[in-house]
Amino acid sequence: MSEALGGAVAVPGAPPLLELRDVGKDYGSVIALDGITTTVRAGEVTCVLGDNGAGKSTLIKILSGVHRPDRGEVLLDGQPVSFGAPRDALDAGIATVYQDLAMIPLMAIWRNFFLGAEPTRGGARSGASTRPRRGDHPPRAGRDGHRPARPRPARGHPVRR
Repeated sequence: MSEALGGAVAVPGAPPLLELRDVGKDYGSVIALDGITTTVRAGEVTCVLGDNGAGKSTLIKILSGVHRPDRGEVLLDGQPVSFGAPRDALDAGIATVYQDLAMIPLMAIWRNFFLGAEPTRGGARSGASTRPRRGDHPPRAGRDGHRPARPRPARGHPVRR
């Protein structure tokens, strides 16, 4: 057994939280994914790794409800699912951190993670009740413990103005 982030422990033989069986996706005559089969279990850290053009982004977009697979099946807690939109995947507990570090560049990166789960009037929040609330984030964001005077993009990532 190996210990994962947050103290969760992977249990060998535990039923998968997420399972893909022979998933495939085509864009016209281009085969983006073919025969993808994998499982993700509680307490495990799973990495999607491959060359440029290998289909990593397409796979993540299928899991996050942006695209639907053309063949195969996706199971969540042993039940087949077909997400029609990213909100459906999010409501099922699948969140995606996109390659772009910030959807809104002048907003702190941690706040970008919770777009769509902001507090609403009356204390209720949109989305699942397990999402973080104000104050659940570290009070200081800078490397040295101080907030930068103005949010800046990460190095190597251009900002369009």
